[in-house]
Order: sequence, then C-alpha cells, then structure tokens
Amino acid sequence: MPEAEIIVIIYTTLYRMGGHQFPIVAKTLANEKRENGFGGEIICEAAESKSDVLKVFGEAKAAGKRIGEFHFVGHSGMYGPMFGTVKFPEQFSPYEWEQMEIPFAEKASACFHLAVAIVEKPAHADGVKVPLRTMRIPRHLRPT
Repeated sequence: MPEAEIIVIIYTTLYRMGGHQFPIVAKTLANEKRENGFGGEIICEAAESKSDVLKVFGEAKAAGKRIGEFHFVGHSGMYGPMFGTVKFPEQFSPYEWEQMEIPFAEKASACFHLAVAIVEKPAHADGVKVPLRTMRIPRHLRPT
C-alpha cells in the first residue's frame, strides 16, 4: 500500500461486554502494520457513536487523504457495527452506509474484526445451555 494512503482503525469500548479489550486489539493491529513496514499515517481511535465515525471519515476527506485500509474492531448487530451502549444503541442503516462518503483509495480494503454475540438457549430438557454464535458482516461496507 502506498504511504500516501492512510490506515484507519476504529474501535468501540462501551457496547456490550469485552469492549475494554478492543483498544488492545486495535493498537496491536496498528503496531503490526508498522512492524510490517507501513510508514504512513495510522489513525487508531475509539468511535463510540455514529457521529464519531462520520467525523473520522470527514476529517480524512477534508485533508485530502485516501483510506487504503479501514478496520473496525467491535460488536456487530443486524446491519453491521454497533456503537453507543446496549441501553442506547446506535447503528447505521443500510441506507446510511450507502450514502456515506468514505474517501477510499482505489484499491482499498475494509475489514471488520467482530466480537461474536453469544446467546444462550436451553438445548435439552435438562436445561443444559448451548452457546449459539452469530455474526453478520454488512455488505454495504465494501470499497468500490
């Protein structure tokens, strides 16, 4: 990836359990990019709301920067990444994702490192709980 392009890594910390581990994952990912020879700018920051995400993309666009790699570290809901808290959740609708102006570079990539929600449901009459794992990756977040 050309050094003129930037890497953007955003993560959440407030939505659901385990959020305190996402900054560690994000910073490890940023360090690996540097160790593997990327010498350009890496933006690695928390995005706890939809407006935080829009701000990151807006600032990159205003500065004339192109995103070569985008990474999200957090939880996923029906339409993709979750922001906010469980009590006051936020999520972009498919329409919002389609309308968003993300300054992707020509050969950009977008990766979603998602925590899998575990829902417990009785599997047998004896009440044994079996974890069910679900994960949805939004189709609207693919660079064009």
